Amino acid sequence: MQYQDAEEMGREEKETPLATYKAINKEAAERQNKLERQMEQMGKMLSKLLEN
Repeated sequence: MQYQDAEEMGREEKETPLATYKAINKEAAERQNKLERQMEQMGKMLSKLLEN
């Protein structure tokens, strides 16, 4: 997308609601937590396998 000037570009940025950014951030944090839990579980399983 081409902007006529910096002011137009700034307006476009301001039009994106903060709630949108917060929702994206929350979703990313939830995904990160899920991945960390999965890695932890995999680590425990690996430890058990190596013990035997």
